[in-house]
Amino acid sequence: MDRRTVITGLGALTPAGVGVEALAHAIRDGRSAVRTPD
Repeated sequence: MDRRTVITGLGALTPAGVGVEALAHAIRDGRSAVRTPD
């Protein structure tokens, strides 16, 4: 399930030229679909 969530987040946030930095920023900003069960 973890892989599934990550893949979904990556696919949603990195459509083409979005890098890992943008993805990480989106996660920190709370826009990412990838969220820790914390």
